[in-house]
Amino acid sequence: MTRFLAVLSLPLLMAACDDGMVRGTATVFKSFGTTQCNPQEGRLEALAAELRGVGVDILDKRAGDDGMMRIALCGAPDGRIGIFTIPETQTQAAASAGFSPYQAAR
Repeated sequence: MTRFLAVLSLPLLMAACDDGMVRGTATVFKSFGTTQCNPQEGRLEALAAELRGVGVDILDKRAGDDGMMRIALCGAPDGRIGIFTIPETQTQAAASAGFSPYQAAR
């Protein structure tokens, strides 16, 4: 019976320790710098080019927002950000290009 419980509880323990991050990677972000009523296409690719320009390998990329509440006003910042998964060893290079560590809200 004890062996049976150990086999059943192993996947639960592994799931409890998994935070969804692949080891050896880091997630960084940078603002699109865009404003409300003034969308700009291609900002995610422009930020990706900035990272590549300082020698950072991009493992994943997506657009998001900074999660801050904002007034609805044309010309005010819209809070859009580019979020990138990179090798953990390249975080200093990303920081030199103005990217900050990203922690998703839980």
